Amino acid sequence: MAGHEGPESANVQVAGVNYANYPTGSSGHEVFVFEQSVPLAAGKTIEAVTLPSLGDVAGYNAALHIFALAVG
Repeated sequence: MAGHEGPESANVQVAGVNYANYPTGSSGHEVFVFEQSVPLAAGKTIEAVTLPSLGDVAGYNAALHIFALAVG
């Protein structure tokens, strides 16, 4: 990754609940929120953030939700 220093950072779980609500009821499984920190090279400017493609996330398939993105 351009501008990235050191080894890949690990996901850190910051919240978890026993289920998620769907229009048809409970998911019946745990869901989580994770934090990801990525160290950047000093003096570099962020040009872009590329997120992974998850394919078709319609319905009840896995999805990626970004709640916040910050630099500094």
